[in-house]
Amino acid sequence: MALDATDLDATDAGAAANSYVDLDDASAYFERRPDSGAWRDANVGERVGTLLFAAILIGRETYYARRASDAQALSFPLAGQSGVPIKVKHAQLEQALDLLKGDWTRREEFREMQAVGIKSVTTRETSTDMAPATADGYPAYSLCRVARELLMPFVETTIRLGRA
Repeated sequence: MALDATDLDATDAGAAANSYVDLDDASAYFERRPDSGAWRDANVGERVGTLLFAAILIGRETYYARRASDAQALSFPLAGQSGVPIKVKHAQLEQALDLLKGDWTRREEFREMQAVGIKSVTTRETSTDMAPATADGYPAYSLCRVARELLMPFVETTIRLGRA
């Protein structure tokens, strides 16, 4: 069954929400964003699928505050926020675009770099930490650099002080 626009629920703090943006908002964003041909070239199912997966990746992060409501399905809004911050919406959109541009982490070169102990790879458009491989031999996904930077104000950080 192919995904379509009705598979997205972008209700702020919704109990069944699975996205921070709907398809119309995403299309409007990418009309104004340069270098978003991968979005325009994708079909509706691919667009919806990458938005859903991007929301899942955002949910894997640890944030400085709890969710605004225990009943909400997604991580945002956080306690004290009146709605989903625009940076979070943009992070989801940028992550979806990164996914549409191609999954270079599934290439053989990536697995070879991981096997020899390389911990991180940075290209002009993305930065990926080499997570341990999954059971089927593929590396775990992580947020692209742009999405990570947009989420930085909300991410919990730990500073360890000590002697070297």
